[in-house]
Amino acid sequence: MPLRTKVKIGTGSSKATQEAMEETWRNFCYGQGVLEIIEDGGLPVHSFSIIGGNIPDLKQDYSLNVDSNGVAGIAVNEKNLLYAWFTFLQLLHPNNNTLELENVRLPHVEIADSPSLKFRGIHFCVFPETSLPMLEKLLKLSAFLKFSHIVVEFWGMLKLDSRPELAWPQAFDKKSVAHLLRTIHNMGAEIIPMFNHLGHAAGARSLCGRHTILNQNPKLAPLFEFDGWTWCLSNPHTHKLLKNIRTELIEFFGSINKMDYFFLGCDEAYSFASCDDCSGHEPGQLLAGYLNTINDELKEQGIRPIIWGDQLLDPQKFPKPFSAFGTKTKGAIKILSRDFIIADWQYNICDSQEDSFKFFMDNGFEVVPAPWDNYHNIKSLCASAKKLELKGVLATTWNSLVQHPYMLWNSANVMWESEPSKDFTSHLNSIAMKLCGLKLDYTEAGWGTKEVHL
Repeated sequence: MPLRTKVKIGTGSSKATQEAMEETWRNFCYGQGVLEIIEDGGLPVHSFSIIGGNIPDLKQDYSLNVDSNGVAGIAVNEKNLLYAWFTFLQLLHPNNNTLELENVRLPHVEIADSPSLKFRGIHFCVFPETSLPMLEKLLKLSAFLKFSHIVVEFWGMLKLDSRPELAWPQAFDKKSVAHLLRTIHNMGAEIIPMFNHLGHAAGARSLCGRHTILNQNPKLAPLFEFDGWTWCLSNPHTHKLLKNIRTELIEFFGSINKMDYFFLGCDEAYSFASCDDCSGHEPGQLLAGYLNTINDELKEQGIRPIIWGDQLLDPQKFPKPFSAFGTKTKGAIKILSRDFIIADWQYNICDSQEDSFKFFMDNGFEVVPAPWDNYHNIKSLCASAKKLELKGVLATTWNSLVQHPYMLWNSANVMWESEPSKDFTSHLNSIAMKLCGLKLDYTEAGWGTKEVHL
């Protein structure tokens, strides 16, 4: 197949979809591909044909055929048309009979495909150490691997108008990340903003001893409990600041894509309700009242809140290996709005223990299990989500992504497939390299800035 080629598509595909097809074709031809897109009213909506490929029958969410006639795909909607296109791109290989790239080849295949989970989410932290090229690599790769939702949590790395102390001086401004986020949305993924509304108020890892806000302005200490780790919910200025942050993030992310969800965090709030004012309230009622007020505000905007589930689980009923920190706040579940989606992070479950998922289901909540970086953990939680017909799964990456980049492949694979294969790290690296360009300097070319630490 020549590097400069034409593709016919059915009428009605958006400019964003066509731009995504053009960019990914260029990248998967090692920066040398040129794609000419021609709208053809004779083709079905949400279909494409290259070199005379015959449009296949639509058997699942998308179908893709490669044979001697050419390449053709068809899908139920525009997002799945992109998925068919991404699958086609993964089949491309350079012809190996020349010194430099002249054309590409691909095998003959017939593919009919649908995901086994509809909500296939992944959560990323944007740390001060996260460069813009690395963020681009992670987000583009996630969209290409067909994650349907990408949660982005800026750890002091997005400058906000609400207060300058919410971000470090070297943080990204909104303009510098808006184009990237829009590109990711154009590749078929929904971007979900996250800002911690209870624990993790420091906006930094506890082991590292930093506090994004207090290191820059210690006078704001009354907004937090004594240790700075948890927001103080008795202080009206806390509520006002967090509302301003939500409003600003909703406006910003809403300019990228339709806002269906807002992730409020709310995990590991170890010092919750420990100040004199907060300790005068029943913790479960204080937490539920606070969250229900936020839900009422979001509901008016058509947005559903997502929270972590650990503060709602009684550790007496859910001992290890479950992650349950609801000793003080377990009672909140009785009065918490059922509009909330519970992201139940259970990183130590590897043997299909489903007690916590069933607990939230029995209490009327939609649940998305959340695994981390252990393949058996990912596989177990995805299997439970499919068995129990849960909303989906939210993979997490946290601080271990550089050490375990294969978790992206594993999570995407297990969420999509009914019978997933295991790690395929070399293929993952090849895709990431093509998606983000090949001419990167040493520190940006891989997953980390160093090959070894001496």
